[in-house]
Amino acid sequence: MNDMQVTRTPEMVAAEINLIKDQTRKLVLSNSIAIGKKLKEAKEMLEPGQFGEWLAEAVDFSQSTANNLMRVYEEYGADQGVLFGSAAKSDVVEKLTYTQAVLLLGVPAEQREDFIKEAHVEDISTRELQAEIKKLKMAKEAAEAKAEADHKLTRKTEEKLAKVSRKAEELSMQLAGAAESKKIAEAMSTQRDVLEHEAEELRKSLYNREQETAILEERIKELEEQLKQPVTVATKTEIVEKVPEAVTQELEELRSKLAESENDAGAQKEALELKVEIWAVLNGINKLLEHLDKVQDGKRGAGVCKALSSALAQSQNQIAKRLAKFDDEIVRDKA
Repeated sequence: MNDMQVTRTPEMVAAEINLIKDQTRKLVLSNSIAIGKKLKEAKEMLEPGQFGEWLAEAVDFSQSTANNLMRVYEEYGADQGVLFGSAAKSDVVEKLTYTQAVLLLGVPAEQREDFIKEAHVEDISTRELQAEIKKLKMAKEAAEAKAEADHKLTRKTEEKLAKVSRKAEELSMQLAGAAESKKIAEAMSTQRDVLEHEAEELRKSLYNREQETAILEERIKELEEQLKQPVTVATKTEIVEKVPEAVTQELEELRSKLAESENDAGAQKEALELKVEIWAVLNGINKLLEHLDKVQDGKRGAGVCKALSSALAQSQNQIAKRLAKFDDEIVRDKA
């Protein structure tokens, strides 16, 4: 029986070539991963700074080639260290060439497998793959730029909202301050009315005292004139001039009453002056508060408020000291 002869065809030859190509591609990639693993192992053994010299002398690799090989191992090698097969990190990468694998390092690891499938990497040229990766990077940059713009817009919006919120708070505080100022003004107005009434009463009393004093002074003058003209009294042995006791007694009483009236008048004058001073102080504070309500510059208004608060605090301390002094005098007088 004659041996069967197989007639070879160009299609058969092409199939054999493609099989060898596929095997070679897998072998190159798997060996690249294996070399990357060995390079990483050697780098960990060497002291810092020695790896580049070792690459040139021991294996004749450049630093960039070594870096690519180690990254290919890190990104595509199986976790167990087995190359491809069932232990491969992913079946998708088995169809890549070494050049494609290196180019795809520019694609984020979490997007790489989807990108390989969607771009049909095994069917496109290296130039086309570079173009697809560039498009992905541009899309990523555009997305990042948009995210940054959105972030800036959000930040600006938040800043505007914060500014509006601060302004609203300032206005609320101003309104509250205005309401408080109104209360203070009303209280001061009431106090002013009381002071004006008391001052008027003191003026009337002082006027009466002045009239009474004038009458007393006139009577004292009359009595003093009478004293200048003593009554002549005749005795058994001589004639003497004697001042009537009634005149002397009345004169002393009137002088005492005049002194008392003058003291009362002085006290009333002092009280009146104090009332007027208190009214002037309250009126000045009221006018200052009204002026502060119209101040537009918050910094200036705050400065004036702090200065006023400090001045009032100092005045309060001085008043407290004087109050303590007067209380001590009252206690001593009672004792």
